[in-house]
Amino acid sequence: MLKNLFSFIVVFGILFASSGLTTLEWPDSAYFKFSTAQTFSYDDYLASGTNQDPTDMYDIVLEPWDQPAWCTNRIDMGNVPLSSLTIPPTSGYSDDVLGFADCDYVNEGHAYWIKTRTGAYAKVKVTEAVHLGSTDADGNINRITFEWNYLTDGTSDNLICCPASVVLPGLILAGFLLSRK
Repeated sequence: MLKNLFSFIVVFGILFASSGLTTLEWPDSAYFKFSTAQTFSYDDYLASGTNQDPTDMYDIVLEPWDQPAWCTNRIDMGNVPLSSLTIPPTSGYSDDVLGFADCDYVNEGHAYWIKTRTGAYAKVKVTEAVHLGSTDADGNINRITFEWNYLTDGTSDNLICCPASVVLPGLILAGFLLSRK
C-alpha cells in the first residue's frame, strides 16, 4: 500500500507540475520558456538590453506576421491528441537542418514536438491560432494558445517534476495516513 501511495503522489506531481495552458499574444506575451513556464513581452526583451537573437533565449517566439506564426525548433505531428505523443523523436526538427529556430505559420489543432536549446523536449497542442489585426506598429497582432508538457530528455518518464508545493502536501498526507495505521 505504501508503494502505491508513494507512486500516486509522484504521478500526481508529474501530471500537474509539468504541464500548462499558455497564451501568447503579440506584443504583450510574445516569448515563452518551458523551463520556467513563463511568458515574456516584447518590451521585456527590448529592456534586457541584449542584442542576442530572442530564439537563443526563449523556446517559442511569436512572430507578428499576417497569420499566427512562431519561431521554435519543432516537428509538426499533425492533428493528433497531445496524449498520443509519448517519446520525442531524436531527429527531424526544423533546427536540425537550418542551425537556428525556424519560423513558420502555426496550425491550429496540430500537436508539435519541440526541442529546446538546452536539449530538453516539450510537446504542445495548439488549441487556438488567431490573427487579431494589423494595428500594432511592429506588425500584425496574433494570438496562439497551446497545451504543453515539458520533459527533461527523450523519455516520457522524465517530465519536469514535483515542486515542493505539489509533492510536500502529498508526502505529509502519506505520513499522516501511515501513522494512523
